[in-house]
Order: sequence, then structure tokens, then C-alpha cells
Amino acid sequence: MGPHARSIMDPDRWAISAADVCDYLQGIRHLALATVNARGEPRVAPVDGWFVRARFIFGSGGNSIRVKHIRGNPSVSATHFAGDDIAVIVHGRAELIPSDHRDAPWLDEVISDLYGSSPFSWGKDVHLGRIEPGTMLTYSRDFARAQAAHPPLLRR
Repeated sequence: MGPHARSIMDPDRWAISAADVCDYLQGIRHLALATVNARGEPRVAPVDGWFVRARFIFGSGGNSIRVKHIRGNPSVSATHFAGDDIAVIVHGRAELIPSDHRDAPWLDEVISDLYGSSPFSWGKDVHLGRIEPGTMLTYSRDFARAQAAHPPLLRR
């Protein structure tokens, strides 16, 4: 976090423990996911995100522009935020996880429990993406309020 952001988000007032962040992120959370195209231009779009084993996971079709960008440059940023109540920001590298990846079976089970169906059944050539964080930043003006006002989105 740079000096400007630190001056606004005083860590003594806005800090969240890692345990609280992990608890808050359970379930389905919307993310703004930014990828980089071949010209180095950022592109951002919404995705459903799942926080699993301290990593954000998201899904996309194998023929999507997002997957094309990640194949060309795995650098990504993602943010989950709910107004001024809470934000979780991650900058890192995305790894694509097709259905034959070694981690696909257990990730499929986690996500299927949330949606009631396998993400790999949602279309042809579905990939999951896992963000390996380089930097992760969080803040919350009032964590108890954020938890109460913004429960996870569940689709079952």
C-alpha cells in the first residue's frame, strides 16, 4: 500500500486479522478481476470468487478472452469490496486449472458443494483459475458491520 492509501486506511483503525479475513471470505464472493491483454492494457470484469486454502479461485471458459490474457501474461489483480465496509485486494499470478489438472478433483468438490453442480459441467472447456498472491491487502472500517451487512452469496 502506498503512502496515500495508508493515510486514508489507518492500519490501527482499519486492520483485519488474517483469521477474520478467511472467515469473511467463505462462500461465494464477487471479484473484480483484472487481466492484461497482449498490448499491456488492463481489462477488468466481474467473476464469482471462492477463497480456498488462502487463494482466490475463479472460473472461466477455455475460449474466453480472460483465459487468453492469462495464457499470454498470468499477472492479475482482483478485488472483493463492499462499499467502504470492507475490501480484500490481491495482486499476483493466475494459474489455469483445467478439468484434468491434479487439483481439479478437490476444487470441483468444494465448488460443487456451493452451487450444487460441478463447475466443469457448466460449459465446454471450463477452466478454474487460482491466484497465487504476491501481495494481499485488506481493510475494513467496521468489520462486525461488514460481516452482518455483506453475507456470502450462496446459490443453493
